[in-house]
Amino acid sequence: MSDDDQVNYNIPPVRLGQSGHIIGNLDLYQYQAQALDEIKKSESCLLEVYAGTGMGKTAVATLAALDGAARTALFVYPTNELIENQVRSIKKICKVAGLEEPEVVTVHAADLLRLIKEKELSSKSSALRRALYPRVDGRTKFVLTNPDTLHLMIRMRYGGKRRYGKRAAEILAALSNYRTLVIDEFHSYEKRELSSLYFDIALARYINLFDQILLMTATPHKGIQEYLKRIVHASDMKRPNPIQCMSEDQGMTVVHNVKIEIRPQDDADLLQMKDHLVSLREELGELRANNPNDDYIPACVILNSVISARALTEMLMGDFDESEIKESHGLIPQPLRRNRSGALVLVGTSSIEVGIDFDTSHLLFEAWNASSALQRLGRVGRHREGQAILFAPVYVFNYFKKYVDSINSRDEFNGLIRTAYGEQDPGLWYLDSSIAKLETQLMINELIRLIEATPAASSHASAESINKYFAKVFGDANDLSDIDEWKELIRKAAGQFITLRNSEPQALVLDYSAKRKGFFPAYFAPITRILRRAAKFKIRGTDPKDALRPFYALQKNITDTTAKDTMNSLIDEYRIHYSAGRKVCVMDVYQYMNTKSRYVKMSCSFDLPKERQFRPLVGINEDEFLGAPIGLALNEEGVDELNSLFIDRMYVIVDYDTHRSLGWGLESYPVAESTNGARVYFDGSGLVALARYISMNKE
Repeated sequence: MSDDDQVNYNIPPVRLGQSGHIIGNLDLYQYQAQALDEIKKSESCLLEVYAGTGMGKTAVATLAALDGAARTALFVYPTNELIENQVRSIKKICKVAGLEEPEVVTVHAADLLRLIKEKELSSKSSALRRALYPRVDGRTKFVLTNPDTLHLMIRMRYGGKRRYGKRAAEILAALSNYRTLVIDEFHSYEKRELSSLYFDIALARYINLFDQILLMTATPHKGIQEYLKRIVHASDMKRPNPIQCMSEDQGMTVVHNVKIEIRPQDDADLLQMKDHLVSLREELGELRANNPNDDYIPACVILNSVISARALTEMLMGDFDESEIKESHGLIPQPLRRNRSGALVLVGTSSIEVGIDFDTSHLLFEAWNASSALQRLGRVGRHREGQAILFAPVYVFNYFKKYVDSINSRDEFNGLIRTAYGEQDPGLWYLDSSIAKLETQLMINELIRLIEATPAASSHASAESINKYFAKVFGDANDLSDIDEWKELIRKAAGQFITLRNSEPQALVLDYSAKRKGFFPAYFAPITRILRRAAKFKIRGTDPKDALRPFYALQKNITDTTAKDTMNSLIDEYRIHYSAGRKVCVMDVYQYMNTKSRYVKMSCSFDLPKERQFRPLVGINEDEFLGAPIGLALNEEGVDELNSLFIDRMYVIVDYDTHRSLGWGLESYPVAESTNGARVYFDGSGLVALARYISMNKE
C-alpha cells in the first residue's frame, strides 16, 4: 500500500483530574464528583452524563444509587453481552469504594428461561416478578436488563391478555422499589427506538417510577435536550445541566496513547485486514504469552456486517489455529462469545462496540458514522498504548488527508471525526411526527383500558390525567389529518408495534456450512440476513415436532457443556416463539456465497407508480388485498414458506428519495418490478418510513 492510500496520526492520552472526594480507595474524578453533587441536590432529577469508554460512567451510576436509603437501581444496557460484563464492573466498583457487595441480578430472555426451569415457575412473568423482588434484609440490589424488557414491563405486556391486571400490577409494584434508572449507551437508540424509549421514560414518571434517571453516553444526540425538557416539565423533575467529562493537562491517565492509521474503504478491505494480521502473527503470539488473562486479546477487528465478519474469520483460518480466532456477532450465540481463552484475534460487529469490556493492542475497524467510529476506537488504549487502523468511507479519508496534519488531543480527534463524517441523523423528527403521535395515542388508549380494568390502578390514574400528561410530552395528538388515509391500517396493525425494536421474522438456523468449518452450527438471525449470505438453503417448516429433530440429533454429539446448554436454550427459545405465534421458521444452510451477498427483493402483484416520487402505499399483507400478497422474489425451494412469514404484516412502499434519506439503519427491500427505486418497509420500520416521507415534504 502506498503512502497516498493512508494517513497516520498520534492520538495523545486522556488524563482526568481527581477531585479529592474519596470513597473507600476510590478518588473520584472531577466530573464524577460533580455528577454526584448534582444528584444529591434534588430528590427527583434527570441527569445526562457524557463520558467516553473507560472513563468511569458506571461508577457514577453505581455510587448515585447507593447514596440514598433505597439502595436499589435498574440498569439498562443495549445488549445482553454488555449486561453480563457490567456485573463484574459494578461489583468491582463497590469493592474499591469499600461498600458492601451488592446482589446483582441480570434479567433478559435467557435469564427468565433459566429461572423458569430452576424454580419450576409457570411463566416469564412469574420469573420476572421473582427477579425484581427487593431483598427482605434491605441490602443493596441492582437489576441489569435490556431496553426490550423495560419496554414490556412499563407497558404492562407481561402476563398475557387475560392476566394483564394482576400480573402487570405485581411487576410494576416490584419495579417501584427501584429508585434509580440508569440507561447506558443512550446514543445507540434512534428513530422509532428512541421514540419508544422516550415514551417509556415518560410513562415511568407518570406512574411515579424512578426518582433518579441517569442517561449516559459518550456521543449524545444533538437536539435531544429539548425533548428531555418536556419530560421533566410534565413530571416535575429537576434537570441539571449535562455533566461532561473533559480531558485535562494533568491527572490520571484513563486512555493511553493510540497510533491510528486511516485508509479509504474499497473491495480489498478484508484482504488487507487478513494480510495485516498475518504479518503480526508472531507479535500477537508474544503478546498473548505475556498477557494470558482472558480479558486481554492481542488484536480485535470490528466490521459493519456479520457477513464480512464470518468471511474474514474463514480467511484467517489458513494462517491461524482455530483456537486462536474468536468471533462475536449475530451468528455466535451469546454464551459462546464469552469464551476468549487463548485468542489472538477477535472478529466481530457492533456487539463488540457496546458489548465487551476487554483490553487489546491492535484494532482494525470500519465505521458507517461518527458515533460508531468513536465507540469502536474506544476499544483500544483503555489499559495500554495501542495501534488502530480505520477503514473509512472515501470522503472521510479525503477530509483527513487534505485538512488534518496532526492531532493534539483525543477531544480534537473526536471533533474531527464528527466533522469528517458529518452530523448523524438520529431521527428526532420521528418524535414530533404525526405517526409517532398516532402510535402514542394507540398506546395510551390501551393503557387507559388496562387502568380502567384494574381497580388498584384506576385509583391512581384516569383517562383525563394520562391524556393531559402525554400532551405535554408529545404534543397534541388530535391533528392527524395528514395521515387520515393510513389511520385505520395503522390501528389494525398496532399489535405488531409492541416491541421496542422492529420485529422482523426470525429463523433458527442449522448451519451445516459452519459445522464443516468448525463453527458452532446453530443460531437465531433475521431471515433476510441469512438469505443474503446463503447460496443453498432449505426451509423445514415451523412445527417444533418435525423442525427441531436435527437439532436434537446434533445435540447428542456435543460434549462441551456450554455448547450443549446453548443448543438447548436455542431449542427452548424456538418453542416459545412458536407457541406465542411469532413469525419464526427453521432453516438449513448448506453453502455460503463466496463473494458478494444476494440482493433480497420483494415482489408484489399490483402496479407501482412510475414517477420517482410518490405518496407511500400502505397496506396489510393479506391474500385478499390487491390479489397475491407481497413476497420474497427468490427462486429457491421454500419461498412459499418464507412469504407466509410476511402475511398480516403492515407494509409501506416508499419512493427512492425517502429511502435514501433514511439510510442504511432500517431493514428494507427493493421491489423487483420497480423502475424508480421503490422500497418496502414492514411494521415499525414502515412507520418510520411514513414519518420520514411526511417530514421531508413539510421541509
